Amino acid sequence: MVFRTDMFGLFCVLITYTSICYTDYAVTVHMIGGSMSYSVWGVMNIMGFNFILLLMVLSHVRAMTCDPGIVSTLPNKQADYNLIKSEKYSQQENINGWTVCSKCEAVKPPGAHHCRICGRCIKKMDHHCPWINNCIGELNLKYLLMFLFYVVLASIYCATMIITYWLVHPPNLSSVVVDTKTMHTAILSAMVILFSIFAVAIGYDQFSAIRIQKEDQERMKGESNIMAMSIKEICYEVFGDIHPILWLIPLNLNRRRTGARQALLTS
Repeated sequence: MVFRTDMFGLFCVLITYTSICYTDYAVTVHMIGGSMSYSVWGVMNIMGFNFILLLMVLSHVRAMTCDPGIVSTLPNKQADYNLIKSEKYSQQENINGWTVCSKCEAVKPPGAHHCRICGRCIKKMDHHCPWINNCIGELNLKYLLMFLFYVVLASIYCATMIITYWLVHPPNLSSVVVDTKTMHTAILSAMVILFSIFAVAIGYDQFSAIRIQKEDQERMKGESNIMAMSIKEICYEVFGDIHPILWLIPLNLNRRRTGARQALLTS
């Protein structure tokens, strides 16, 4: 478990949870409560919407606190960097692409990069995301994708409740109530559009990066007939070889073991 104390990242996390709480309040009280008056359908929609928000929060917490794939540092922190780069380490680097980080002295595998905010090297690092206050790496990418999925799902649900309210809202409402509902509708609509575009764009970028990375690995192996990965294949690559319905659960049900080579440190 990790927790970053970066102030900007914590501020972004605060904005995220404030937005979730406001969305829950506005949809539950003003949209669902205003159109279904807490009937059986109203209660079912409230439970359904809050269940989606619960999975969204759990996915975000997992992405924020999960080890993204931190590369272990050298046992001797005072080791001379020139000595580390010589002899067996240089030979290993030439053979399999492993390198030694000059900032944290970690023996990092191909695809690992040093994060200046975290101060560590991260396996298959994509970027440091302030919205989860953590790096996006090999071990927490799936939680980020889960979070983005539930953001889109909650946005669709929210938009549906907004439309439903204005179609079936009670007649003869006072001007104050109408103005209040209109204000919340405008704010929710803006949030739905903004967050949906953001989530879809980030998700598309992550899927594209995985596809490109996999194709590059195949080229390095000398493969001549390289086929583009399908979305399903990318999902299996990220979430593991488990039933697709389990991809939606923000739990570590199938942690794929990475090929970390401790021999570089012990041989």
